[in-house]
Amino acid sequence: MSPRKPSELTVLSRRKSRLLGQITQIKNCLKNVDSPLNQAGLKHKLASLSEIKGKIDALRKESYSVLSDEELPNFESSLDKMEEDADNLEVDKNLTKFWDLEAIGIKEEYSSNPNDQAMQHFKSSVRFNSGHYEVGFPWKRDKQELNYNFSAAENRAKSLAKRFIRDPTLFKQYFEILKKYESQGIIERVFQTEKPTDRAVFYLPHQAVFRQESLTTKMRIVFDASSHEDGQLALNECIWPGANLNPNIFHLLIYFRLNTIAITADIERAFL
Repeated sequence: MSPRKPSELTVLSRRKSRLLGQITQIKNCLKNVDSPLNQAGLKHKLASLSEIKGKIDALRKESYSVLSDEELPNFESSLDKMEEDADNLEVDKNLTKFWDLEAIGIKEEYSSNPNDQAMQHFKSSVRFNSGHYEVGFPWKRDKQELNYNFSAAENRAKSLAKRFIRDPTLFKQYFEILKKYESQGIIERVFQTEKPTDRAVFYLPHQAVFRQESLTTKMRIVFDASSHEDGQLALNECIWPGANLNPNIFHLLIYFRLNTIAITADIERAFL
């Protein structure tokens, strides 16, 4: 007697379990890390987050076509939770940058290369317009290689909409932030529904990220430039990251002791 073929739900659930295991591993690493010297393994795992999120998107897309109406809601709800965990881990990924910056004597400091292509692009394209600075994207490869990622972004938007239904307070906070962005000119409404043929198009998925320990901003909207269709390029892979402009922490400590009075300040938003 030949073995029974597993159902589509079983196959997708197995793939989901493998992704969940990877996310859990990263969570456990973050809980158990106690020194900047132990970051090598963690950094490798954090670097895989973009791939994990891409696989979650692919899994969601496939579930729409193969699962029944009875199977889909629970399966999709579990994907929502996994995606939320991955989004929050994406923020924790930035902690490793701080560890690098503050690892005095552990990591050699490099000065900014004057021939750095991103900096050269910045200097050649920056301009002051209507009270603010504008600069072009520092493309490191042909922007036409950037594939149309509407499907992946749409799936993320559907997932976000379901979170809004479950949490009206989140929807209100989200709406207020987007309205503020629009009034500040950070974002604008796009009324064109057809894909332009004369330029590259990339849709930036976004999600809410919570940092309860923050004194000023408990929730912020993070735009995901690492998102991509399965096997395609992400926006982050097509542009130069640019030079690290964060100041050397050792130099800051020395400067802090040079004068009688020190003034500190914080910026409202480092990046979107």
